[in-house]
Amino acid sequence: MSAYTIGIDIGTGSTKGIAIDESGEVHQSLSVSYPTHVSNSYHEQNPEEITDAFISCIQSITKKLGPPASIGISSAMHSIVLVDADGKPITPLITWADGRAIPQAKALQESVVGEKIYNTTGTPIHPMSPLCKIKWFAENEPDKLKNAYKIIGIKEFIWWKLFGIYEIDYSLASATGLFDVNSKTWSSVAMEYAGITLGKLSIPVATNFTRHLDKTKILQDFGVDAHTQFTIGASDGCLANLGSNAIEPGVAALTIGTSGAIRVASKHPLFHFEAMPFSYILDDDTFIIGGPINNGGSTLKWFIEEILQQDENVFEKLLEKTARVKTGAEGLLFLPYLMGERAPIWDADASGVFLGVRNYHSQTHFVKALMEGVCLALYDVAESLRAKKIEFKKIHVSGGIVRSKEWLQMIADLFNTEVCLLELQDASALGAAYLANPKIQRNQIPSTIYYPNVEAHQTYQQLYTIFSSLYKKLKPEMNSLSLLANL
Repeated sequence: MSAYTIGIDIGTGSTKGIAIDESGEVHQSLSVSYPTHVSNSYHEQNPEEITDAFISCIQSITKKLGPPASIGISSAMHSIVLVDADGKPITPLITWADGRAIPQAKALQESVVGEKIYNTTGTPIHPMSPLCKIKWFAENEPDKLKNAYKIIGIKEFIWWKLFGIYEIDYSLASATGLFDVNSKTWSSVAMEYAGITLGKLSIPVATNFTRHLDKTKILQDFGVDAHTQFTIGASDGCLANLGSNAIEPGVAALTIGTSGAIRVASKHPLFHFEAMPFSYILDDDTFIIGGPINNGGSTLKWFIEEILQQDENVFEKLLEKTARVKTGAEGLLFLPYLMGERAPIWDADASGVFLGVRNYHSQTHFVKALMEGVCLALYDVAESLRAKKIEFKKIHVSGGIVRSKEWLQMIADLFNTEVCLLELQDASALGAAYLANPKIQRNQIPSTIYYPNVEAHQTYQQLYTIFSSLYKKLKPEMNSLSLLANL
């Protein structure tokens, strides 16, 4: 076939690939999954398994379509793996969801240096960040940190396998908590706090930086040729905005998968230590700012599997039933902090709460409250952005949520904003392809539009007033219960 580009997204649960030509037509898409090993607060993966999935995605596409002209790479943020001088892992890959660095994050949040680091790096102070993970190693396994040749993320691990050099794109670097987003260099203050030197980190490069393979075996294994251009790309969050056409002023990208996020494009970083929105680099002209929440579709998965003891087959039926329940779940409110919370409260000890439970509340009421709680958490992030004059008039939606028209209408009503459901392949993989080949036509993406209901919005405004005050009132009790749970 004619020249085409592969966009690859290395996610937490799977690696996804798409093949797209310059006219914007997608010729193939696929996904290869891998496990996460969870034990208490540890969330770990095997970087070799993820590398195999990356290779498998490319092989599956090139076997059918032949060598691509270019390949662009997206990756989940905040992972780290320590490797030796031969590039072999001396630790598992530690994912964003890993919570072992909670004590380090808490201490840094409460310090003067913590605010300075945030205002330099644009990365929220949280156990998800590589900065806090590295500090955990410094305090708990110093020998591993000392013996590590490099501290890298999963994309750097794969990039080294391909090209034999440790390089990191500005986008992923800006999500480490170690990178000065204005000077685009590693921060000496952050490195000093973490107890590492510059030699432990990869070389930062622009998100459109490219290389070509010159290793015959890898060329043959991948099904690419020496002319195939590899673009290092950016983070999955930034590329999701690019892939979903949410890089224009006034347009936000909202995703709800296992977790969730809301993000907008800006020409400048935004620093606001109280709510700690992130400011991650997309390219030389664009920052993606916003906030992630820990608890998205995972809240419903927990309720269905652990509380109702049902399988995922009941998922869609339960969501459909919620349309018959009044806005506000008839007085039932849910704080969705089952896995602690990131933006805007940044409290790993926060926990889930149902408030207003009555004897007339049914299974369906609880599901409605769960959905509304997730949406209210995202609205809370949006309000922290609006407090700093970041406004948007339209939301482009992607993620697992797209299966539910009930959930999409809920977002439109709550945000009082037009919500566009884009009919596209994986937004991050698509963004990676766009970054690798700017000639790809970004055709008008078919969409389904949901418009807000004024009456429902007014009810949600009242509900949000209660929601936004509840965490502050319960924070001491949540922290006390967290301590008891760890006894």
